[in-house]
Amino acid sequence: MTDEAALERLASGDPEALRFILGRHEGRVYAFALALTRSPDDAADVTQDTFLVLLRRPDAYDPSRGALGPFLLGVARNLVLRRWRERRAERPLKAAAEAVAEADARAGLRLEREEEARALRAAVESLSPVQRQVVALRFEQERSLEEVSTTMFLPLNTVKSHLRRAVDRLRRQLGHGG
Repeated sequence: MTDEAALERLASGDPEALRFILGRHEGRVYAFALALTRSPDDAADVTQDTFLVLLRRPDAYDPSRGALGPFLLGVARNLVLRRWRERRAERPLKAAAEAVAEADARAGLRLEREEEARALRAAVESLSPVQRQVVALRFEQERSLEEVSTTMFLPLNTVKSHLRRAVDRLRRQLGHGG
């Protein structure tokens, strides 16, 4: 049977004609698609889609323009190119969506941190002046308890008491149990 005869029988719905065409051209179309895509899964999809084009539109092949084999390879090439264009078009959209999601997450985190900082500032403002100074020296200036004691001219145990009371009050106000 020739390709032209198989195509005529295919157009009339003969399943044997499709088997003949597949047996004759499927391996070459798959190898060609594999060489272009470098992916067995993509090559199998392209091969299947190539023969679906032929099955759905057998009149798309014009024997006067050449043999069926090169026509099928041309269809496969066009399908591969379409896949590449679609994937290339998807990449910027996917990257943009990821960038927007990341920016939203950063903005949400920044807002959350700003709210926490405002709450902490308000809680520190509610401390007594001595407690505020102890907290500022200890945590903002990162001084040791001995340095805080020396700077404030207070006994070390008094500094420890002020710091403990200040921290306890801040925890209560900020809703931190521990």
